[in-house]
Amino acid sequence: RCGLENGARSLGLDVGTVAEGAWADFAAIDLSSPVLAGADAASLAAALIFGASAEAVVAATCVAGEWRPSPNGRAAFAGLDGIAAGGASPSSSPAAGDSAAATAGDETGAAAASVGAVDTTGMSDVAKLAVKLVDTMSTSGHEVAMADALQEWLEARGWFVTRQRVAPQKGSDGPERYNIYAQRCEARPVPPADGPAPRSPRFLFNSHIDTVPPHFGATLSADGRAIHGRGACDTKGVLAAQLSAAQAFAEAHAGTPMEREVGILYVVSEETDHSGMIAANALRLAPTAMVVGEPTESKLVRLQKGMLKCRLVSTGVAAHSGYPHLGKSAIDPLVAALGDLAKTAWPSSPELGDTTLNVGIISGGQAANATAEHAEALLMFRAISDPNELLAMTRAVAAKYDGVEVVPVTMNMPLTLGVVEGFDTGIACFNTDIAYFDLPEGSTAYLVGPGAITDAHCPREYINIKEMEDAVGLYRRLMDRLLE
Repeated sequence: RCGLENGARSLGLDVGTVAEGAWADFAAIDLSSPVLAGADAASLAAALIFGASAEAVVAATCVAGEWRPSPNGRAAFAGLDGIAAGGASPSSSPAAGDSAAATAGDETGAAAASVGAVDTTGMSDVAKLAVKLVDTMSTSGHEVAMADALQEWLEARGWFVTRQRVAPQKGSDGPERYNIYAQRCEARPVPPADGPAPRSPRFLFNSHIDTVPPHFGATLSADGRAIHGRGACDTKGVLAAQLSAAQAFAEAHAGTPMEREVGILYVVSEETDHSGMIAANALRLAPTAMVVGEPTESKLVRLQKGMLKCRLVSTGVAAHSGYPHLGKSAIDPLVAALGDLAKTAWPSSPELGDTTLNVGIISGGQAANATAEHAEALLMFRAISDPNELLAMTRAVAAKYDGVEVVPVTMNMPLTLGVVEGFDTGIACFNTDIAYFDLPEGSTAYLVGPGAITDAHCPREYINIKEMEDAVGLYRRLMDRLLE
């Protein structure tokens, strides 16, 4: 009971009750997976917990009485006797109300509907697509299923799709992933590095297909006005609006030269290390206008803060804690340095505001009865100026503490982005992939999308359906203006 209830609460869901008549959740494990080779009955649990990822071994899950095959486990799932893929078993269902409900916490003031598949009857096409994408798990490092879903949708509507291989996410147990690039009229292979690049469309839609963990599927607010779920606004509702606008444009210009002027590039790992966008530069795309989709409340962002991510690493000497004079704690100077950084006056500007510092992760030590041999913290600055200045300031603070050093991870400058007369504008304090794309000289990047970034990365994440539907028209107007 404790595990079920606390696990559910960590996802922001009021579920997990063990009671007669309540749904039981199941996971079907593919015992033929190479990851489980050699595991017997005695060691299977340990192999699953410590040596396997869900993507590698889970053939299907059953939530609220409905079995759902996993993207990589459809073949194994098809062999399960007596279970119909994608539907509930014919056995009796619990009474209404046994399914879980989650509090929305948004401006609608409505509670989220029961956990499980959303009934999309009567929904617009863009809302149906958003639900499908939200239901597709694509946390950073595990985006294969999302690439498959996008390729299927695009090819069914006349787009030529290129799947670009991207190496597994660093530090993840996930597999090789794929960026998705699509255009009309003809396929565009990845060009050789030393050869001529194929013709590029003048207009490029871009966004990312990964989400922060954990994954939780789509639910509908009780008043039917919002779709909740991981990635609903960051960025699967955005993708649905972009795809719908691109399809409408392609159909309106079918058979004309203008049909060839639109491309779609969706990449992995924006939420982590930008490796998807960095890899996408090998496609050698050269649009004159790139419209990047992120939740900006449907405003064109004119200024985007920069970013510095770095590790503060402290080295100590292990010793028995009863004799601390024989060792040196790595934690003590790290904590002191972090306190010093918290009191530091960082740069600010009238337009972008303050530089902000977030200490995202702290780790260290090996036991309570030993002085810590190693400790570190992962820092994220939102920069209003050159991040190299912040790095120098951070190193100056660290230098005051013995054994503490600064290791940069990644950084990018603040950006000035494109605006269009007649469209509302705003400022973004978050980071995007834009700085990591080799945009040709003379070309312009634009940043806009439905939803609010303040509703992302949290249990209440949602997208307002009407704003998402309106964004289709917003994107169409942008396409028309930028392709004039």
